[in-house]
Amino acid sequence: MKTKIAFIVIAVATPFVQAQEVYMGQSKNCMPHGFGVIDYSDGSYYQGNFIYGIENGTGTFCDAKGIKSTGLFKDGEFVQDIEVAPNTRLMDFRYHLDSNAKFESMRVDIQFSEKPNKKRNIIIAPFGEFRLNGQLVSVGFMNNTKGYKDPKHEKKGLYPYEIEHSVFMKTYGERRSQMMMPSPYGFCESGSNDGTNQGEFVSVSRDFEWKKNQNYTLILQNTGYKKFKKNIFTVISLDLIIHKKDTIHIGKLAIPGSELQLEKELSMIASTHTNRYAISEIPLIEFEIKELFINEQPIRFYDAYCSFDYLTPQYALAKLVDEYTSVQVAVGEAFKLISGTFYEDQYQAHFIYNEVFEENE
Repeated sequence: MKTKIAFIVIAVATPFVQAQEVYMGQSKNCMPHGFGVIDYSDGSYYQGNFIYGIENGTGTFCDAKGIKSTGLFKDGEFVQDIEVAPNTRLMDFRYHLDSNAKFESMRVDIQFSEKPNKKRNIIIAPFGEFRLNGQLVSVGFMNNTKGYKDPKHEKKGLYPYEIEHSVFMKTYGERRSQMMMPSPYGFCESGSNDGTNQGEFVSVSRDFEWKKNQNYTLILQNTGYKKFKKNIFTVISLDLIIHKKDTIHIGKLAIPGSELQLEKELSMIASTHTNRYAISEIPLIEFEIKELFINEQPIRFYDAYCSFDYLTPQYALAKLVDEYTSVQVAVGEAFKLISGTFYEDQYQAHFIYNEVFEENE
C-alpha cells in the first residue's frame, strides 16, 4: 500500500490550537498510531509517527523553548537526524495553466530574505519544472556547483570551474554541445545524469551571489531558431534583472522543434543537491515569488499544491498573498500541525496556510 500526502496552499491563516496534553492524529485501539501531534502541559510537543502510543519513526520534538529536534525516533527517544540525500525535494509547489500553450516568454520576480548559505547545497528554482515539447526544463538559483567555459568540454577533457553561487538554466533529454550557448562570462555543463534520474542534460549558468532584500527578475524567452544538420531547434534565452542596478545575460539553450509548446503543468521547487547532510543542517530560507507572467499574461495561483512523502517532515511552508498573485515561502524548518480530522486509515490535517490530504491507494 502506497501512501502520499499533498498540501494545498490556502490564503487565510488558521489560528493556532491552544492545547495541553492533547493528541490530534491517527489512532488505533484508542492509542496514537500513525501520524499526529501531541501537546504537553509545559508547552513542548511531538509531531510525527506513532506506533501504539509510542513515538516511533520520523518526527519532530519541540521543547518548551521552541528548540526543535527532527529525525528518527525509537520507543519514545530521539535516535538520530535524518540524512538528506542529494536532490531531495524540500518543496514542490505546483500550479498549472488552463491548457498547453505556444511558448514565447516567462518571467517572474523573486526576493530573498536571507543570503545563501555557503556551506549547504541548495537549489531555489521559481521555474523548477516545466516542459517544452515534452522536454523537461528547470531555471533558478543554485550554490556550490561547477561549470565549463567551453561547450565541447567533454571531447576536450577539460576540468570544471567551481562556482559558489549561480543562476542556471537546464534541460533534459538532449545532449549536444551545440545546444549550449553560455554568455561570454558564463559557464555550461552537460552529462548523462546529474542525480535527478532524468537522463542526459545540458545547462548554462552564470556566477552570481543573490542577496537579501534585493529584487530580481528572471526572464526566459524565445529568441529564434538554430539548425543542426537537418534538425531545427528553437533557442531560449535567460536573463536576470537586478532591479535598479543591472541586467545579466545568463545564456541560451536550444530545444528541438521549430515551435515550442509549453505544457500546462508547472512547478516551483526547492531541493538539496550533490552532498548528503542532516536535515537539521538545512538553513532556513525565506523568499517571495511574485509577478509571474507567461506569454506576457499574468498568472494567478488558483490551486497550487505541494507534494511530499508523509514519512518526511513537512519542511516547507507557503502562503498566497496579493490576491493569489504572490507566494511567500519558507524552507528549512519543520512546521507544526494545528488542526485536522483523523481516522484510522486516513486523515485531513491543517498546517498554517496549508491543507494536507492523505489518501491510501
